[in-house]
Amino acid sequence: MPYVIALQSFDHGQRRAKGARFLASDREAEKMRRKGLVMIDASLPQDSHPTQPAGAPSSASQAGQALPQTTLPESKPGAKRGRKKIAEA
Repeated sequence: MPYVIALQSFDHGQRRAKGARFLASDREAEKMRRKGLVMIDASLPQDSHPTQPAGAPSSASQAGQALPQTTLPESKPGAKRGRKKIAEA
């Protein structure tokens, strides 16, 4: 998937401003290039993705602790569902 640079503002899944650099599939990049919307960025090889060195800590935040599952109390047999009455003052 090559990086492309927008030559003018347009909508492609989301708003792309002039000069915006984003990834597109080979097919979409070529289609947008033929329409004059983008220029394919050849400054980076297409298959190179910056990766993190082995053993480096992840920049992703840690997952939060799951809460215990709670269940609603069962209603009494034949009981009507409804709101609690508010005591009149």
